Amino acid sequence: MAYITYQEYTSIYGTPPIGEQDFPIYAQQASELIDSITQYRIVQCGGISALPPWMQELVMKATGAQVLYFMQLGLETVLTGQTGQSFTV
Repeated sequence: MAYITYQEYTSIYGTPPIGEQDFPIYAQQASELIDSITQYRIVQCGGISALPPWMQELVMKATGAQVLYFMQLGLETVLTGQTGQSFTV
């Protein structure tokens, strides 16, 4: 389960450039990255609902920021490390 919903995201960042149907893909990838960074401590403690409310909010905001990053950079680039052919330096 993702650590942020579409409604929570829009209340913090506004309407994202992706649709509500695509948002769960980004949110799930962001949540998995948060788990990796935190060495799965959220999962080990019983999930986000087991955390104090203030910590739940911090995790939600971190996940939302990661979703925003994925949308700006492009999820495919993040997942594969490959940039598009149209990029030049």
